[in-house]
Amino acid sequence: MAPNLHELLRCAADDPAARDQLLREIYPDVRDLVHRTLDRDFRRRHPWMLQMFSTGDIVQEVFLAVVKSRPEVGAHHEHDLRAFLAAQVQNRIIDRVRFHLAQRRDARQEAPLVRDDATVAVPARDHTPSVLVALDERAKLLRGVLADLDAHERALWQLRVEQEQSFSAVAQALSLASEEAARSAFRRLQAKLALRLHRLGVRLDEAGPT
Repeated sequence: MAPNLHELLRCAADDPAARDQLLREIYPDVRDLVHRTLDRDFRRRHPWMLQMFSTGDIVQEVFLAVVKSRPEVGAHHEHDLRAFLAAQVQNRIIDRVRFHLAQRRDARQEAPLVRDDATVAVPARDHTPSVLVALDERAKLLRGVLADLDAHERALWQLRVEQEQSFSAVAQALSLASEEAARSAFRRLQAKLALRLHRLGVRLDEAGPT
């Protein structure tokens, strides 16, 4: 009889065949849950940063790191197992996004992930080298691209992304004509950054959050 998903997960840390089967049988559902949940709970505050860190290759890397870490699974039903793994992947991605933003905010401590209905515990930062390299390399590339912006563009990014100001507040701070003018300027900045990152080998996944 073929092993069930719980048995595969128990073997995944040491068995590449088990990991391959989990990738085939459970990863697509986990990936979709991750993107859907991130889109709902995190996208409103960090849409472009999240897109940078939640492309398909990164989600798969983090998923593999989770299944290799021998997670303690309390879920008994396979549907619950998918939700559990998706939450683990999601929280590790958010952890890295928050870590990057904390570096950009004068090294202030990371804040916990707070949702409208609960405070979600963020797991300890993932120590799997390949995942850290993949995530932190993207942060490094983004920091380098941001450093090349002119003063007005850096101010626009800082106000909108790092300080989470409304477009109305951005327009007032940068003496732009209107809220729509600020929104258009930010869209142009996004396109400029995306093009520069693409030239550095980072592709923002159209299937993921936007």
